[in-house]
Amino acid sequence: MATSCNPLIRKYSNVKELTDLASLPSLFITRNPTAEAAEIIIRKEIPVIDFSFLMSQNSGQRSRTVGDIGKACKDWGCFTIINHGMVENLQTAMKDAFDEFFDLTIEEKQHYMAQELFEPIRYGTSFNEAAVDVRYWRDYLRIIAHPVFSYPAKPLNFRKISEEYTRNMREISIELLRAISESLGLPEATMEEALQLKSCIQLLISNLYPPCPQPELALGLPPHSDSSILTIVMQSNTKACLQVQHGGKWVPVEAIPNSFFVILGDIMEIASNGTYNSLLHRVVLNNESTRMSIVSTIGPPLEALVSPLPQLVDSIRNRPALFRETTYKEYVQLQKQNQEEKSVLSLIKL
Repeated sequence: MATSCNPLIRKYSNVKELTDLASLPSLFITRNPTAEAAEIIIRKEIPVIDFSFLMSQNSGQRSRTVGDIGKACKDWGCFTIINHGMVENLQTAMKDAFDEFFDLTIEEKQHYMAQELFEPIRYGTSFNEAAVDVRYWRDYLRIIAHPVFSYPAKPLNFRKISEEYTRNMREISIELLRAISESLGLPEATMEEALQLKSCIQLLISNLYPPCPQPELALGLPPHSDSSILTIVMQSNTKACLQVQHGGKWVPVEAIPNSFFVILGDIMEIASNGTYNSLLHRVVLNNESTRMSIVSTIGPPLEALVSPLPQLVDSIRNRPALFRETTYKEYVQLQKQNQEEKSVLSLIKL
């Protein structure tokens, strides 16, 4: 794996080592506190879904939960799930394994600083390493967990823990996608089959946000949507730093203990033909504590064709296809070049 030769990228290739700075390097200044003082940030309750009700033998209970999920997808593009069935010990072990990775020496971590978009293991910082004029305050490790499982050599227990964690996450994701298909009035296997999810691309990502000396001037991640179908986030139970856009306002996501936060990605917006929209979200920072998130994303195979589900297109009823057909690989590549906001969807809109 080739490491970056750009001196600016190499200099700022480990945000964790910059926390002793008294002030931010200019490359990290991405916010204007005067302009953002007018931003509207509201406290509002994001929908909470009891995942165990989806597995219930009570058909009425499951049906009501499917309806609740559909409403959350329509109104918010996100929701929190509780009672998801993943044991807390596994979540803790996964966090500890990522902690151990981020504690490795810079030399050990830089072995994974690949510039190729589809490398099986990538370590880096910021949001788009190719952009040298602006940086974001995060370190990350991203591995491809499915259909072929990848893992770093250290820590030694990483493989065993992450294989179990990602298997659990795939199962949860598929159950949610079945419920979402039902909420669209379709058979539960529709999305799973149309997007070839038995061969899905699953990513496992950990984002590390160290304390920032001037959090009002920087972002951990800029406003963006994900290229996935679904993104599931395990947050640290610390100060709310993940924010979602709702009705033109930013809403902090409070981490409920032993819960996961579910985000609809761009492929969901395409497949649902705009019935459900992908979620614009960002990460703000603090100067007090390190925050970590662990993210699992599900997408179709890279060569799979992505387009609105035929069942949701009906020109007679004035429901034309809103997006052109594309491969998932092409979409991910487009997003790499146009990462902020939701600009990529507009590129394939009909």
